[in-house]
Amino acid sequence: MRGQGVDPACPGCFDMFTHRAFGGTLAAEGLRGSGESLSGTGLTSVDVELKLLTLMVEQPSTFLSELAKISPAPPMSETSMRKTSTSADDKETPTTWTEIMDRSYIQLSASGGPDAVAAKQITDHVNWDRYLSLIQGRAAFAPIKFNGQSFNCNDTGKGWDYRSWGADYWWQNERQPYYNVLAQGDFDTMRSFLDFYLRMLPYVEARTKVQFSKTSTPLTAGAFYEETCTQFGLYNEGDWGCSTKAPAPNGASSNSYIRFHYTGALELSLMVLDHFDATGDMNDLKKYLPMAAGVVEAFRQRFPKKDANGKIDMWPAQALETYQCHDPTSRASCPTNPSTDIGGLLSVLPRLIALPSEVVTPTQVQQWKAHLASLPPLPLASSATNGTYNKQKIAPVAKGDGFPTSGQGQRSNSENTGATKNALVHGSFSRTAKCNI
Repeated sequence: MRGQGVDPACPGCFDMFTHRAFGGTLAAEGLRGSGESLSGTGLTSVDVELKLLTLMVEQPSTFLSELAKISPAPPMSETSMRKTSTSADDKETPTTWTEIMDRSYIQLSASGGPDAVAAKQITDHVNWDRYLSLIQGRAAFAPIKFNGQSFNCNDTGKGWDYRSWGADYWWQNERQPYYNVLAQGDFDTMRSFLDFYLRMLPYVEARTKVQFSKTSTPLTAGAFYEETCTQFGLYNEGDWGCSTKAPAPNGASSNSYIRFHYTGALELSLMVLDHFDATGDMNDLKKYLPMAAGVVEAFRQRFPKKDANGKIDMWPAQALETYQCHDPTSRASCPTNPSTDIGGLLSVLPRLIALPSEVVTPTQVQQWKAHLASLPPLPLASSATNGTYNKQKIAPVAKGDGFPTSGQGQRSNSENTGATKNALVHGSFSRTAKCNI
């Protein structure tokens, strides 16, 4: 934290480690425990009960008593409800499949033969996927992990907790299950996801302010959630740079793939707004809106300069991991006006402006309207079609990183190339760079 200029005792930040306890119990009628395993004989079926719990407690006895209070869900035929602490608001949370399926369900059917088999298989897989999301995300402190989820395997021989791509949260992958969650109406799971990013907001705000404090456009407020982050909203130490001091020159981290990649922060803002549209829950909107407001404020303060047409000059920037800012001092090697971030702001700002007056201030609305009016147009490029005529299409950036005069930027995401996959498997490439302390 201090290496990125963040005081662990920053306002709103909290200690996640002191008195942190985690563990669980595994039990099954007819089975006996021996060491770390359960076994039994003469059984044709068995119900296994696994309880897991993480708490901030000072006494082991308190943890054990709280663990004992956890009870399994009622049988699927029951329709009762019980309280579970899925969020700070302690909302009513269903524990029966009957209630969950009343939210939404997908069931395919066919008249018979192979089509019927395929229909059942698809329905079963949909339900299985939803079940996995619910048991991992419904009352979770951290979101569903993209690289192994809770049920990891020791396929590399490096241990059951080893994960390629490490312990960080990669937004482009982390978001995926939650689009399903939102569409299915599993808002308890969505709240756990948003709570995770809300908890790191004070850290993100503190890091953002320090990161850009020595640039030509220092930030006094705002929150740039980076593409890959720890649970504290900070860069992985290797991504930030083992020898990079905060504030870094031009605010640049050492990893050019995610150096100025903050598009995911705009997508997180959209998820906040989508959640409100789906639930109509004003309390949730008030709770999560500071994330979206902080993100657009960071973009507003980061790019105050205007071009000859009075539009924002969005530089230095980048478009996802593809069009990178290799040199923040050079227009030729650092993109200007990425369509990813312009498009994100074009989507987020009008919806913020349209929010009910009881959750936004007149000053905010005025700033958002001015910001929206000043956005540059989406960059366009000519594209040959059938070799006979040209048409315009949205370009990744207006210019920079070799576009449009030469090359096409870093067109392949390094984590998906064959060479990188091979290196990851055989241990010659570390995407989870650590620093010697």
